[in-house]
Amino acid sequence: MVANEQRLMDLAEGKYIAFCEADDYWIHPLKLQKQVNILENNLQFAACASQSRVIYEVDKEHWHLLSDASLIDRQVTLQDQLNGTGGFQTASFMFRTKYIHEVPPMPIVINGWDRAVFILNAYRGIIYWFNEPMTVYRKNESGISTQVSFDKMAKDVEMIDWFMSIDKKFPINALKAYIYESMISNARTISNLQLIIYYFAAQYYANKSPMDMSALKISANKTLAYRLPKNTRRFFRIIGIVKNYE
Repeated sequence: MVANEQRLMDLAEGKYIAFCEADDYWIHPLKLQKQVNILENNLQFAACASQSRVIYEVDKEHWHLLSDASLIDRQVTLQDQLNGTGGFQTASFMFRTKYIHEVPPMPIVINGWDRAVFILNAYRGIIYWFNEPMTVYRKNESGISTQVSFDKMAKDVEMIDWFMSIDKKFPINALKAYIYESMISNARTISNLQLIIYYFAAQYYANKSPMDMSALKISANKTLAYRLPKNTRRFFRIIGIVKNYE
């Protein structure tokens, strides 16, 4: 899949690339025009994205918004993206084609190819985010996101060398924290040992980063509290590693 995404991006000849993959779809008639307008008139923006509706195939009537409805249009930085507060979905994303053409091909083994593209663009400039819903993110039990294993998620560590090949000054500790937190949060299946090891890895690199990674550290802590077995969770709570979350 990643090799095909890379092939398609390599073949792109237009000024911009917009994703619309799998069973997701666009719902705003002026989505592309609004995004092109913002990029044409604001060279400091590397990309733009939008709010999305999340629809479940088993219950299509009860959808919800991907991000907080109270948010207003905003500008997403690299720190936001690595801190886990970027908040947008692949089908809503549009970016300048040149940014993917001027870097080496992505590692085809990674799971989060779209997140790699998001981070690359956030490193090149600001990502403008529209609060208006322009896309639908469909979820179902056979979807890739519901079946990804820890072993597959762990291949995202290949992003580290890729970003270092792009720029040796890339904030690599923040990237490591982001990848390790994603591994424990998004893997469908994960052992308790893997969960604990990569929780501490995420916290370690978040603390080493000069960026504010507080949101990521809280997210990792909530993940640990949620996914640990009851007795282990109680022990970790007693020694002060995890907190009580509603």
